[in-house]
Amino acid sequence: MQNRTEQILVNEIINEKKNRGIPGCPSKTKTLEAERHPKFLTSPNYPGNYGVYQQRLSCSWLIKASSEYEDVVIQLQVHNSSIEPATGCWRDSVEIVDGPKDFFRPLISWCGSTWPKATITSTASEVLVKFGTDFKKNDYYGFMLSYWVAKRPIFIANPIEWTTLNYSLLSIGLAFMFGITTWLIGLYMKREFIPHITILLSELTT
Repeated sequence: MQNRTEQILVNEIINEKKNRGIPGCPSKTKTLEAERHPKFLTSPNYPGNYGVYQQRLSCSWLIKASSEYEDVVIQLQVHNSSIEPATGCWRDSVEIVDGPKDFFRPLISWCGSTWPKATITSTASEVLVKFGTDFKKNDYYGFMLSYWVAKRPIFIANPIEWTTLNYSLLSIGLAFMFGITTWLIGLYMKREFIPHITILLSELTT
């Protein structure tokens, strides 16, 4: 237990030193209040490139509904984004989590020159925005998004990014369903119609 506590303290010290002196990248999670009117959040040095620091950035912001609002959700809109691309976004990435801590369900994450165009909606009144990078110098300018509170909808649907794997699985599923349906129809016809046809043919031949 003591070793684990010591490791947590060491990690906090490392993170604090790592982000020290970098405007716009808090060394600890910064809390932002969301209201009815949109507010804006940008990556460090935006619209300049964040790679100018040549440090491993680990920035996080907790967006919470202001205490005056009840039964609301957080909505976000990404307006612009340019993040260093990599397979699986293992270098630099932006992630939005559906809750106040890392272990909550991720709503969406991205990197590269594409970003979610649809409005992102939480299921509760808090979301965590995370921006992580490697130490490599680059010419990418990061992201800009807006956030606000909205009345909790009856049904919440967030955009899902479909990949080749998604379409492949869908095709397999449809083929399987079609095969099962065809087999059931054949089985029904064999049981219900073929005996009657056999009887009818035997009557005609006698």
